[in-house]
Amino acid sequence: MKKKELKNSVEQYTDVDKKIFEGYLKSHGKPVTRRQFLASGLIPGAAALTMPTLYDILTRHNILHAANAACATGGNDMIPILNVNLDGGAAMSGNLIPMDKGGQLMASYSQIGSNDIVNEITRPFGETSAAFSVQSGIAQGIQNTMGLNAQNVAAIGFMAGSTDDSNSNYWGINGFINRAGVAGTILPDLGQNVNQQAYFTPPSALNVGSFADIEAAIGVGGALDLLNKTQKGKLLKVIENLSASQARKLAQQSGGKTLNQLIEDATGLNTELLTANDLGIDPSTNAGFQNVWTDANGNLVNQAQAAVTFNVLNKTSGMGSINMGGYDYHGANNRVTQNTRDLQAGEMVGRIMQSAAILGKPVVVTVTSDGAVSSSDGVNFSSDSGNRGLAMMFLYHPSRKPTVLKGQVGAYKNQVVDTDSSLIIGGNEALATAAMFANYMAFNGKLNETEAATGRLDEINKNYDKLVVVADEKIS
Repeated sequence: MKKKELKNSVEQYTDVDKKIFEGYLKSHGKPVTRRQFLASGLIPGAAALTMPTLYDILTRHNILHAANAACATGGNDMIPILNVNLDGGAAMSGNLIPMDKGGQLMASYSQIGSNDIVNEITRPFGETSAAFSVQSGIAQGIQNTMGLNAQNVAAIGFMAGSTDDSNSNYWGINGFINRAGVAGTILPDLGQNVNQQAYFTPPSALNVGSFADIEAAIGVGGALDLLNKTQKGKLLKVIENLSASQARKLAQQSGGKTLNQLIEDATGLNTELLTANDLGIDPSTNAGFQNVWTDANGNLVNQAQAAVTFNVLNKTSGMGSINMGGYDYHGANNRVTQNTRDLQAGEMVGRIMQSAAILGKPVVVTVTSDGAVSSSDGVNFSSDSGNRGLAMMFLYHPSRKPTVLKGQVGAYKNQVVDTDSSLIIGGNEALATAAMFANYMAFNGKLNETEAATGRLDEINKNYDKLVVVADEKIS
């Protein structure tokens, strides 16, 4: 992209977007890769949920994922879970306040954005939940969008560093979640988790750019989309009834392998889905839910993310992943600008949990980022600093506050992640991800089933006393 094109593309964004992008240019130079464009904020969050590709024959390939997900599982009894990833290295420890190994405040927090921590610490989600800075945009965004429902939120910090500005970090929890039995009745996981998967690779997710992509995953595409609903149903029924010899003949044609898979598995289910009146996948059918995703001016916002959230909460899909760009913001060197971006992240997390409140469902939201930042003046974040990272986990239940024994797993020491081996997770974000999964299982009342999903991961399975802080109880 040429300099002139970069300048023109920036003009469509807000003043905060512009400041972050200008700071990115100063500290990193012109973005080149897609990940760099996302981290700089030039690709907005909605665009991070990329559009699906099309096969040339009969159907979008994601129809196969939709059918396979339902054929394999038929639903699950697990609590819905989504990940919100902040691309670029957000001020994770500038929002959630890390403690030392003894659970006490460190002597100083100046390098993570606070010159006066005693007067800046707050616990908005309960005394046993994680502590936050009074400047935390993430905490404020959650409170703004949830109101009184935020009383039923618990928060936990997982103290582990990660590599700055990289997609090589093992924050991907999807593989664990899939092994625990989380899968949709109609759709697969929604949204692409841009992190590396910790230990286990899940089935492919359906990339989502809008609700239309979810809808298209259970219909036919290309020229055949011109057919009406009845005609599409009849077409798929014909394919379903093909004889074995006819199927083999078709499979020899261009794209035949995909068509063969369609014949063997997908068509029967998709015939049923295509002719159904209401699949329960459309968020616009629920006025209360839509209101959560409406701004103060009455405009619908983040509709791709809303569609992902709606289907995850209703279990028509598996796990959801949302990626937000613009968190390589240390170049802006302006705390107000940085807090505003964090506020947007908090509002996203808050909207997910408020949606759960509207639908009367529990939910878990994890928040991750590739690296983190540090401060040179005790206020503004000015440099990349992956060893000052962490991940967050928010638990919500509509009828009670989840029981959390303490708000932190792992620890900090001298204003960086404590990598002492006794803490298990500090030097290994993959183990931190596994620890998050163990706490998710405890929230489901299924801690005793964790090992079946993690395999022989003794660092986790033999250290629940250090790593699991969520009470192991079934909350119904």
